[in-house]
Amino acid sequence: MTAQERRPHGAVSEIGALPRGTTVLHIGAPKTGTTSLQQSAAGARTRLREGGVLYPGQQENHHRVARSLLGHRREPWHADLAPAHWAKRILSQLTDNGLDYGLVSSETFSTARARDVARVREAFPMPTHVVLTLRSLPGMLLSMWQQRVKNGEPELLEAWLNDAFRDLPMLHMPGADVFDESDGTNLVGRWADAFGPENMTVVVLDPTDRDHNFQTFEDLLAQPRGTLDRVNANSGMNAIETEFFRRAAERITRETGSSVRRELFHGGAVNAVISERSRRPDEPALRMPEWARAHATTAAVRIAEQIESAGVRVVGDVADLAAPGRFGNSVSLPEEIGSDLALIAAGGIARRTARLREAKAKVRTTHDADRSKSSGGLSDAATLLISGAPGSCVDAVRRVLTRGSAELREKGVRYFDGLVAPSGNGPHVLVSETAWSYTADEIRGLPGAQDGRLTTVVVVEAPALLAVRSWQDEATRGAVQDFDGYLAELLSGTGVPVGGRPVLGHDPVGPWVEAIGAEKVIVVVPPAQDHMLLASVVDAIVCRSAGLVTRLAAGERTGDRRLSATEAEFLAGLNEHLTNDGGPYDVDVRRMRSSAVRRLLDARVAGVGEGVIGVPEWALGQVQAVGKVLADRIAAYGVRTEGDLADLAAVPLPETVRTGRSEQIPSELGLQAVMGVYEGAKFVV
Repeated sequence: MTAQERRPHGAVSEIGALPRGTTVLHIGAPKTGTTSLQQSAAGARTRLREGGVLYPGQQENHHRVARSLLGHRREPWHADLAPAHWAKRILSQLTDNGLDYGLVSSETFSTARARDVARVREAFPMPTHVVLTLRSLPGMLLSMWQQRVKNGEPELLEAWLNDAFRDLPMLHMPGADVFDESDGTNLVGRWADAFGPENMTVVVLDPTDRDHNFQTFEDLLAQPRGTLDRVNANSGMNAIETEFFRRAAERITRETGSSVRRELFHGGAVNAVISERSRRPDEPALRMPEWARAHATTAAVRIAEQIESAGVRVVGDVADLAAPGRFGNSVSLPEEIGSDLALIAAGGIARRTARLREAKAKVRTTHDADRSKSSGGLSDAATLLISGAPGSCVDAVRRVLTRGSAELREKGVRYFDGLVAPSGNGPHVLVSETAWSYTADEIRGLPGAQDGRLTTVVVVEAPALLAVRSWQDEATRGAVQDFDGYLAELLSGTGVPVGGRPVLGHDPVGPWVEAIGAEKVIVVVPPAQDHMLLASVVDAIVCRSAGLVTRLAAGERTGDRRLSATEAEFLAGLNEHLTNDGGPYDVDVRRMRSSAVRRLLDARVAGVGEGVIGVPEWALGQVQAVGKVLADRIAAYGVRTEGDLADLAAVPLPETVRTGRSEQIPSELGLQAVMGVYEGAKFVV
């Protein structure tokens, strides 16, 4: 049908009900209040049915129907196509149901090209009226780009707009190019051609009337006012929030991208911030760059001409397509942001993870294959066991050995992480933090301990450093308290267990000397947690490694440092936001919390103004005395020592941890924390 053959209906301000027996096919477009309308219709299913309207199915929208009819994939990240029965089930409900109207709504339909629209027309043999909703293009474009950020896409607004305006006066919308004309048709024309212009209405939303969309559909479906609740869904974010999530998406894409990004990012972090965070008056609104104003107007004029040429009925004013939006300078992420932004985002990921975990558990089979369990002991072939306090530089060497395990095997050395039962010929290298706190009796029970085959390397660090790190470890488990109080408990004699033994006063060397003899024990006192010393000791003992461990260790970070005071304050708030009320998946919360803290310690450098967690002045003498006693005791054992025992009496620079929480935090701190929570969550889902 040519443009001349189409009968223009003209623009109207009010619209009457469609003929009874009509199915309304709402095709979007995206970012025109579609989600709000769909949520409202889904919530009013019973009320609509009582009024003679069927909103078929049980889901909020009909995206599955659209994907099925258009031949799209189940989800963008799935390889298989949406099954045909998704559409058939809904379409069967629309046929001969005895009701006056049907309503199908999905903005996915608006992405269809002419040949796909023809296929949709065949699938709707009943009287069908197509409704296309549009809005001011500047606002629509801004919302489209922000939606991509919500979904975890990192593209800058300027780059996205350049792509959108590349073929003016034609408009492109990267990610959902509903205005595409590459097949010689346009959005309005292809639907008008397929269904007839008399069976299509274009609704141009009134930018001053939030009820406009709801009222239009109530009128089309002959429903009284108030049938559809005035839902405000899929709200936007301000410029700071948007740029925060864009930066996070940028890092996720570069470092840890995965198929669950949208589920956790949009479904968790973004939705939580939109629904829970109070907007700050000093945080600017998101704006279009000034240079885009003329381009948006040019595109709007072209679309208005296409609407008029199609001869469809128009509700609203097509001039509103070029209505001015928010224009201004772009906003970069400031050096400091509100701490609530990062905390709420992290909490949203945690809650979303719990929901996804529950959904995953429902479909998981109840039968798990039997898994063989480790005997928990060392085999006779083991020749070297490396142990150290949790979080010590042993972690770095563990990573090195894991990375180089294949090369070690080629040299005849087998590496095992933990107290497993090695198989095959030796020598064997094992790493275990658990063994750091073994008693002499427990050590004697290890294979090889009493026949001279077992040698151990024990990493011993300054008690002051262990106290700080054990407090950090407690923080990662959610039990944050003032460091002064924590340290007071350690020095009081009650002790806080780490690996089964109190940090301060614990002698990790004596039990090994008693059980296997001083000649089989090597003590490493690493300078400032430098893992290179331990790596060189391992190489020297396992001669076959030929310097492999040292070579690999040169590119490995120890990864441990002390939390800054600002980080400690923020972590206390993070623990609160990650708590899931003692539910069945506390282990998942611990994983996310630990991942966030590890990310803070590994991936950022604390600012000079953030403060250092160190031993306060009142405890300096006591902590130093504990270190000296431990150094003297190890020296008396006569074991081989690498490093300086005097370092055990060293204490971090004294500085008291601030106890108050700041409303402002470094933006980098917030980004790294949210990234860490995401990394922990993606392993769960």
